[in-house]
Amino acid sequence: MNKNKSFLTIEIVSYYSLLLMAFALPLSRAAISFFILWFFILVLIKRDYKSSFNILKENKIFLYLALFFGYIILSLLWSEDYASAWRHIRLYGYWIIVPCIVILAKKEWLYKILNAFLLGMFLSEILSYGIFFDLWSFNGRTPEYPTPFMTHIHYSIFLAFTSLVLLYRFLFENASLRFKISLFLFFCLTTTNLMISTGRLGQLAFFITLFFVFIMRYKVSIKSIFLASLLMISIAFISYNGLDLFKKRIDAGFSDVDKISNNDYDNSFGARVSWWVITYDALKEKPLFGYGIGSHKVAAKQMIEKHDYEGLTEQLKVFLYSSHYHNQYLMIVVEGGIIGLFLFLLFIYKVYRLKIDDLEMKHISIIGITVCLIGF
Repeated sequence: MNKNKSFLTIEIVSYYSLLLMAFALPLSRAAISFFILWFFILVLIKRDYKSSFNILKENKIFLYLALFFGYIILSLLWSEDYASAWRHIRLYGYWIIVPCIVILAKKEWLYKILNAFLLGMFLSEILSYGIFFDLWSFNGRTPEYPTPFMTHIHYSIFLAFTSLVLLYRFLFENASLRFKISLFLFFCLTTTNLMISTGRLGQLAFFITLFFVFIMRYKVSIKSIFLASLLMISIAFISYNGLDLFKKRIDAGFSDVDKISNNDYDNSFGARVSWWVITYDALKEKPLFGYGIGSHKVAAKQMIEKHDYEGLTEQLKVFLYSSHYHNQYLMIVVEGGIIGLFLFLLFIYKVYRLKIDDLEMKHISIIGITVCLIGF
C-alpha cells in the first residue's frame, strides 16, 4: 500500500515536472540545466532500477547512443586538449536527460507535453514581438535582435520546429473551423517571427522540412511538391519584400558569397567555408580516429600553420582556431574521425527508424529530427 502510494507520488511529480520543463524550454536555459539534474534524481528516487534498465534495453537506440558516447570518451586517449575535452564531455552529458525522460514519461502524456512546449513558445513569441516593435526591452535585446532568451540561431531552430508542427496539425487535424483558423493564425505568427529572427539556419531548416510535411500529407506526388514549393516561394517572397530584417540577412548572405568568389573569406559564410577546407585537410592526416574529443582547435591551428590558405586575414585565422566550427558534423569528424561520424550517423538512422505506433507523434518526431539535423 505504501509502495503504491510512493510510486504514485513519483508519477505525479514526474508528470508535472515534464510539463514544466517543456513549457520552460523556450524561456530559460538555466531551467533546462536544473531539469537534467532533477530528472536524474527522480530516477534514483523511483529506485525501480531493473524495470528502468529493461525499458532502456527495449529501446535499441540507446545501444547506438552508448556506442557513440563510449567512442567519444575513448577518444580522450589521443586528445591533445584535455581542458576542452572535459568541457565537451560535460556538454555531451546533457544527453542523460533523454533516458531519464524515457524511464519517467508515459505515452499518454506526450501530447500534453508537446502542448506545454507550444504554450511556452507562444509566450516567448509575444515577448519577441514586443522587442521587435520596441514596446519593451528584454535581456538587453534590440529590435534588430528580437530573441528574448537565447541566441538567434537556437531561437530560429525552435521557431522552425514550432511552425512546422502547427502547419502539420493544420493540414491533418479534422477539427472545427474555429480551431483550424486558430492553428493557421498561430502558424502565421510563428513563421513571421522566424523570418525576423535573423537566424538563417532555422529559416533554412524550415524551408527544407516544409517539403517533408507536405509529403507526409499527400505522399510523394506532384501535388505535395507543388504545394510545398508554392508555400515556400510565397513565404520567401513576402518576407523579402515586407520584412527588412529578413531582407538584410539574405542580402548579407549574397554579399558574403560574392566576397568569397573574390577570395575574401573574412565574413560569416567565409569562416564556415574555411572550416570545411580545414576539416578536409585535417581528415587527410588522421582519417579514422581524428584528433580526439576537444581537439578541434588544435587541428585547426595545425592546418593553418601547415597550409598557406589564401584570403584569410590574421584576425580570421585566430578566430578559426579559437572557435567552435559552427557545424556539428565537422566537429565530430575532426575529433572522432570517420569512425566517430559513422557511429553518430548510425544512431541518427536508428532514431529515424524508431517504431512509434502513434502516426502523428511519429511524423512530429521526423519533423523535429530533420530540423535538428539541419541545425547541426
